[in-house]
Amino acid sequence: MINVWVTGSEGQLGGELKKIDYKKAGFFFFTKKREVDITNKSQIKKYIQLNKIGLIINCAAYTNVEEAEKNTLLAYKVNSDAVLNLVDACHQFNCKLIHVSTDFIYGDVYSTPINEKVKANPKSIYAKSKFEGEQFIFNSSIEAVVIRTSWLYSKFGHNFVKTILKVSKEKDSISVVKDQYGTPTYAKNLAEICIELVRTNKKNIIGQEIYNFSNEGSCSWFEFASKIVEYANLECLILPITTKEFPTLVERSKYSVLDKTKIKNKLNLNIPLWEESLLKCIKTIIK
Repeated sequence: MINVWVTGSEGQLGGELKKIDYKKAGFFFFTKKREVDITNKSQIKKYIQLNKIGLIINCAAYTNVEEAEKNTLLAYKVNSDAVLNLVDACHQFNCKLIHVSTDFIYGDVYSTPINEKVKANPKSIYAKSKFEGEQFIFNSSIEAVVIRTSWLYSKFGHNFVKTILKVSKEKDSISVVKDQYGTPTYAKNLAEICIELVRTNKKNIIGQEIYNFSNEGSCSWFEFASKIVEYANLECLILPITTKEFPTLVERSKYSVLDKTKIKNKLNLNIPLWEESLLKCIKTIIK
């Protein structure tokens, strides 16, 4: 049994990892930023030594895409510099790493599902900082898996699902973008993938690999919001608008549907449809 350290335990993925059955995969240790700051090299190394860590699941990230444009140094500190710290520690103590990344890295030039061989084209500060973190992994000799995911949601942390549920109870209508397409990802399903990789780490964390993961299917943000309101039995009206009608600091991808063929074949997966997983999550939140 391997000792596994999960960073960012207060976030969406970290919260889901705490709740699922991980005990058959290894002995798990969960830390928050105030317990171990991964931007601090000495704290990382001390924690690994003290707990004899053999594998790290890095769920910690600066994920506020809009604020990253204003807080560039902080975004790079968490999404890039901290990853380098983890890589150096993994190299020193012979640890393996599972690192969670983002579909934002691919950019915005696609109209069919995007596979892992596509050349990265990060545009925003958030995307560039996450991509630089990946490069520290791939320029090292550690054994690591990078999982690129999209539209993550959970009953934990801050996310689109919880925002829509909250605002729908306060307003009669909400305007949501109809011309940006992707796939929602239930963090619980991603947590299950991480556990499976840990459980079978001798087979699946050898060398370095990138895997895409999201739920199956695709939708627009408008369709996503409409389903959230429907499944929660709320009466708020969801109104479709265009990207041009909803200006933001960051240019969002019009199409970021991920091709999951690689990870499905590797782990022999049947990935749930996004609607199926969304319904389960909303029931959990309401309960």
